[in-house]
Amino acid sequence: MVMIIIKKINKNIFSLFLVFLFSCSSQNSKNNIIDDKCKLIKDNSLSRVSFSDNESELSNLELNQFYNANNNFDIIFYNHEEGSINYNLKRFFKNEQNEWIKVTIINGKRIQTILNFSESEIIDSLNKLETNGYFQYCGICFDCQYYTFLIKSNQAYFKYYSSKLTFSGISDAEKVELSNYINIFNYFFDK
Repeated sequence: MVMIIIKKINKNIFSLFLVFLFSCSSQNSKNNIIDDKCKLIKDNSLSRVSFSDNESELSNLELNQFYNANNNFDIIFYNHEEGSINYNLKRFFKNEQNEWIKVTIINGKRIQTILNFSESEIIDSLNKLETNGYFQYCGICFDCQYYTFLIKSNQAYFKYYSSKLTFSGISDAEKVELSNYINIFNYFFDK
């Protein structure tokens, strides 16, 4: 009789475990849907970001260059997967020789190239940059990609952090408010 009770208890515990496992799995998939609505929160602190605890990691070295260099324009796209060492960084900046440089770092490998494009296509948007910071909150998410988008133009500085694709899941009114930054994002993201 004791053996039958233990078998029943173990079977129920196993069933509960399976229900829990599948509900977490479906919650994970549900939270990774791009069309989910997100909350856009103004970040007035504009505190300096960090990509890693390791100051000598390439992503942090590039980030320090972003903050410390006197480039006219400087842009960073950074994303990483939660709980892993995988990351991707793209940086675009205009150096003292008026050349646009692109730096790509993927999981510790750095590539630098000179870009050739017509600056007139984007210069108005870059010159309209105002100091702003935003945090896009899209709910609790497991194994998500997190995104940081930074722009520096002379004394103006823009910061955008998101737990979903940048600028996705926000309202149309918020997209209109951020249209200048979205324009810069779209222009450089494809370069």
